[in-house]
Amino acid sequence: SYRSAVTGPVALVASIDATPVIVWGGSASSLSDRTTYPTMSRSVVSDSDTTNSLVRAMKAIGWRSFAILAVNDAWGSSLAQDLANQFLLGVTAIASFSFGDKAQMEEAVRLIAQSGSRIIVVAAFESELAAISGFAEGFGMLNAGYAFIVPYDFDINGAVAVNSDPESSRARFTGW
Repeated sequence: SYRSAVTGPVALVASIDATPVIVWGGSASSLSDRTTYPTMSRSVVSDSDTTNSLVRAMKAIGWRSFAILAVNDAWGSSLAQDLANQFLLGVTAIASFSFGDKAQMEEAVRLIAQSGSRIIVVAAFESELAAISGFAEGFGMLNAGYAFIVPYDFDINGAVAVNSDPESSRARFTGW
């Protein structure tokens, strides 16, 4: 599986009899611990490497603060924690939600909107982006002056396909 939430337990079980595990998407920084996961390798960079690059780019642009909106799983929590650790005082808000829980997504987007942050780093899965963008639009966050950063590539067609109004969703993702 590409999810860190699955990769960790699989790698733990595999290490019992020294079975190698090679993953293509388990990016959580905690998976870099060679003592805990001695037989696991991955073909993607860790979240700490990704956030290091992201923080350097944000500082180079001159951005001093931002908010984090993240799914509350191994990957989202890892990414949020790594960002917070690397940017230190620049994080104005961190809001999380359970995977697929639209009520929690809406509340998390509301908290970010109330924080006053205009730069939002989003750690969410493609299937959640349409709902998140809809909530952001409802809170007036899809106009000029806001920047949403999705630190990983995503297929806009996949994100749009899960929405009941694909054309509206496609228009919301312009610039993401």
